[in-house]
Amino acid sequence: MPAAAAGRGQGLRETRSPGEFDDYCARVGITEYAPGDVVHFPAGPFWDVCGVVREVDTGRGELRIEFDEGLVHRDGGVLRGRRHSMTVRFDEVELF
Repeated sequence: MPAAAAGRGQGLRETRSPGEFDDYCARVGITEYAPGDVVHFPAGPFWDVCGVVREVDTGRGELRIEFDEGLVHRDGGVLRGRRHSMTVRFDEVELF
């Protein structure tokens, strides 16, 4: 009998490789990201840009984030700024 099967019910844990764990988490909808989280790009063309998570798609491993460009300014009696939204993969950003 394999050691993992013999240990079931006896307090022993089965081990999984890191890749298997990631696949399992995606299948059951567990993610480290949630709407409202602040993330940043650690590398690439958006290096060091911060954004706010608006939607999490665990099935595809994607986030919908929003971020502002430049400073918000007053135009008459209205605050104006440039807001952008984009879809990114989980591995492209990190929690801030």
